[in-house]
Amino acid sequence: MPSSSKRNTAEEVRLFDYFKEIYVRLFYADLNDEARYVISVFGRVLDAHPSDLQAWLASDSKFLQSSKENADKRQVSDLCWSAGNYMADSAAVLFEFGRKSEGAQHCEWADQLHGLALDWQDVEKKGG
Repeated sequence: MPSSSKRNTAEEVRLFDYFKEIYVRLFYADLNDEARYVISVFGRVLDAHPSDLQAWLASDSKFLQSSKENADKRQVSDLCWSAGNYMADSAAVLFEFGRKSEGAQHCEWADQLHGLALDWQDVEKKGG
């Protein structure tokens, strides 16, 4: 778990939990560019280096295993939509703690993930 000098609080814990949920969904959906972007975004809001976020995530092998098993049962569109929902939830946390600009950015990214999910849903319906 990250421990920044600025925010070692419930805010940070909640944001890290959302990061984990978003990242694994995108990673296991093979949306690698989006997963890398999420690491960068959450690195900024958590004041953590992206490699530290990856290391903290990698240390939770039970979470990663259960996430992989769950992802294997779901389509890319579903994983992407779910990631968008978690991104919107992270925006709510940022707004709750007065971080309006960052919250707005997370809302925009949530919308983009939902749009990507709809694009993938079209591909999946066509059998692609």
